[in-house]
Amino acid sequence: MIGEHTVDYWVATYPDAGCELAASCLNCPFACCVYDVPRGKQAFIKGQRDSEMARLFHDEHRPVPELAQRFGCSVRTVQRVLQMRQLLIAKAN
Repeated sequence: MIGEHTVDYWVATYPDAGCELAASCLNCPFACCVYDVPRGKQAFIKGQRDSEMARLFHDEHRPVPELAQRFGCSVRTVQRVLQMRQLLIAKAN
């Protein structure tokens, strides 16, 4: 028993339904819930987008205007993402 309620009560009241990023809270790959971090979900999704943008640019040699159209953002946003990725790589080395 937890307090005056059983585990079954807590499971029924607060089901482990997960979210669109993980099927189950108890099996979530993140250290903390994206909903507990301000703009956590948005930051995760943008990080995924930025990684894919950089991969397409560097590995598949896609032009910046094509990436902007593909991801629904401006050419300047793509340039900013690529520039930030370069700075992070340079800082790590």
